[in-house]
Amino acid sequence: RQYFMSHMKFLKNYYSKVSNGKVDIEFSIPDKIYTLPDSMRKYGVPKGSDFSKLANLAVDSWKLVDKESPEINFSDYDCFFIFHAGFGKDIDLAGIYGSDPTPYDLPSITFGMNSFRKYLGSSFDGISVNGGKYKITNSAILPESEYREIKSYGVTNLVELSINGLVVSSFGSYLGLPDLFNTKDGSTAIGRFGLM
Repeated sequence: RQYFMSHMKFLKNYYSKVSNGKVDIEFSIPDKIYTLPDSMRKYGVPKGSDFSKLANLAVDSWKLVDKESPEINFSDYDCFFIFHAGFGKDIDLAGIYGSDPTPYDLPSITFGMNSFRKYLGSSFDGISVNGGKYKITNSAILPESEYREIKSYGVTNLVELSINGLVVSSFGSYLGLPDLFNTKDGSTAIGRFGLM
């Protein structure tokens, strides 16, 4: 919990700084760890697949949290994050290795109503929680870590990347900020790193 609290504190501090104090984020993280009954493979997005499995991960996750933690009042929150165990599929390993050694790792994504409806159907009107009194209409799905061991020329290197950029970018998507990279293939458009 403290690990994710630190990342959310980074999010709070980042937006406070870049907005000159106009964006003030309050957050909380439950003390509990929630475990879905299926493996991550069920929700994995192999190349060429759409993101409907990840949309279902959001639905399954929030239904589980609602069931196991009825004390949470979801209407107290505007933006929702799901941190999953393991690594994210945000580093192009296929480009490094020529094939994807981790086809079922989960890419980071932020769903709003339009993207939920694209993958779950046009009648989707939110994830019903709190006995139907509230509907979750957005969810960012992010990994625990982006660390990777990259093997090349007989040497193994540890690539240590923080998830801070993903957390900040996901919240930016929630705010409606545009992506400044190629969203089809992930290639850069504004340089090596840009917030969105």
